[in-house]
Amino acid sequence: MSKANFRRKLAKRQAGLDRLVNCAFYAVLIFTGLAVCGSLFFPEIKEAVFGAGFASAMLLKKRLTYISNDDLNLTTTEADNLASKTLQAKIDRTWPIEEIIVSTEVLVDNAALTDAITFGLLNIVKKLTLEINDGNQPRNVVNVSGPGLLIYCANAGHTLSHSTLAALSGTRKKRYETTGIYRIDYRIPFAPPQINEPLRTRCLLPVHLYPQDPILTIQTGAAADLDGTDTDPVTSVHTDIILKRREMPKAVTDQILSTGGFLNGDLIEKQQTLAGSLTDVEQRIEVPTPGEYTGLAVYHIKGGTKGTIDEISANTSAGSETRWRLEAGGVVFQDWRQKHLKTINDMSRPLTAAYVLEDVAANTNIISANFAGARGTGSGVESPSCVFLDFLTDEIHDASELGSCLDANIPANSGLKLELIGNVTTPAASTIASSINLVGHRFFGDLSAYKAIKF
Repeated sequence: MSKANFRRKLAKRQAGLDRLVNCAFYAVLIFTGLAVCGSLFFPEIKEAVFGAGFASAMLLKKRLTYISNDDLNLTTTEADNLASKTLQAKIDRTWPIEEIIVSTEVLVDNAALTDAITFGLLNIVKKLTLEINDGNQPRNVVNVSGPGLLIYCANAGHTLSHSTLAALSGTRKKRYETTGIYRIDYRIPFAPPQINEPLRTRCLLPVHLYPQDPILTIQTGAAADLDGTDTDPVTSVHTDIILKRREMPKAVTDQILSTGGFLNGDLIEKQQTLAGSLTDVEQRIEVPTPGEYTGLAVYHIKGGTKGTIDEISANTSAGSETRWRLEAGGVVFQDWRQKHLKTINDMSRPLTAAYVLEDVAANTNIISANFAGARGTGSGVESPSCVFLDFLTDEIHDASELGSCLDANIPANSGLKLELIGNVTTPAASTIASSINLVGHRFFGDLSAYKAIKF
């Protein structure tokens, strides 16, 4: 065979292979297109082609809206000589809710808030509740203080808004800019930030299935909750409610309901007030039951005339710090020193603000926006007064199952208490009492179907 004939034969064979590859490519492209298009309308096609996990992970369109009306604002008269007031709003049920943000803007009065107490301006929203009626019985799926919610979000993986961090910095310094405008954004997440698909869609609050509108109740703080001396700390208070929702076709809702339903949970806070003048006395704080916790924030308040965010563990000396533990019936689930959890938290949560170290000796390095208590004089170590127990994960990645949740049902079903235990030392009783506070997110019901990953 001549070289010319060989080249012609080789070229012909190559052309045949190219046609075969092109046909295969277009066949796969057409099949994939039909499968994707079909799955948009028929969830069973998606499950058959892509698997059950993909079927639950369809990205749903965002539906962002807000509520703003006079009922959510304080008039100039109401802001003067500020007293606690209850504000309420009905939440639209068109689409399931991923999270709610309560955005409160405050104008500080002239020469006011220079004697801020504990959480200062962050207490402008003192308490938040969200009451639902899912057709079974009315109940609260959110029941937390405003500052407690900020602490939970800052530790659970959410980043606080820049405006909120500015207000937090004022809290750390115990003073705010006179006639300054501050905005504090209180984020209510229904899907924990650590959870990704296919579970995340199941965590949405399914208000589109409820027979009644949920009621969001905001209790504002009084002047005494913001400042130790000023009875007229603010000039105006304006609140918007931001709703982050997901458009959910009926076919997707039906699929979720037929395969276990939406995950039922809540976000709660518990405060245990402590007596004054305690010295190395054991405290047992019962963790609320039932449920399985994805995370639990723990923060200390040291009592006093104004109160401070500071650790009240009995021993804070290096090498001999107080041992804290989660325990039920003598069985210890976890034990730690507060500084251990703070180290783990700092390594795994977003950096919310840069540290400004001006003069350690003069203790002026406390302006970093962080919920930890003030550093001691001449110290570069923050008080581990606000820490977080992350039962899903403590790394910078997501969780696809719920096998590691803290199961509070097991001890409760055996008549035992699940308790946070440690020894404390408190100052003498004063205007504000010392306390240990828990803020936790938990799920209810049988979670066994979500405690394994299929490989």
